[in-house]
Amino acid sequence: MDCVRSATREPLMRAERFVAALHKDGVPIVAGTDGGVPGHTLHRELELYVEAGMTPLEALAMAVPARVMGVDQLKGQIAAGMIADLVLVDGRPDENISALRSVQAVVSNGHVLDPKALWRAVGFVP
Repeated sequence: MDCVRSATREPLMRAERFVAALHKDGVPIVAGTDGGVPGHTLHRELELYVEAGMTPLEALAMAVPARVMGVDQLKGQIAAGMIADLVLVDGRPDENISALRSVQAVVSNGHVLDPKALWRAVGFVP
């Protein structure tokens, strides 16, 4: 069993080293998952960025792609006149990235949404 874990862990460790090298060299990285469970897979991706050597704050910045997409005059920050969706968490993800897993509310298009109700609506139990 240990050799199976080792065999599956090596590609992940190789990917972490690659991402860390890209980040160190200033290559823009945008967090985003193409599959899996929305929210949960993004949280894990950000945790892996931290495991790869980024600070939690650097990893959080990867989840706000406004600058890379050229729309940072409209989105990507909380300020008057900006378009913003928010995820409110219980904790300090800037200190411990795993605090993102404790979502208390989602604000989207001016509406406050209950994350538990959102999960139930799609038949998922986190």
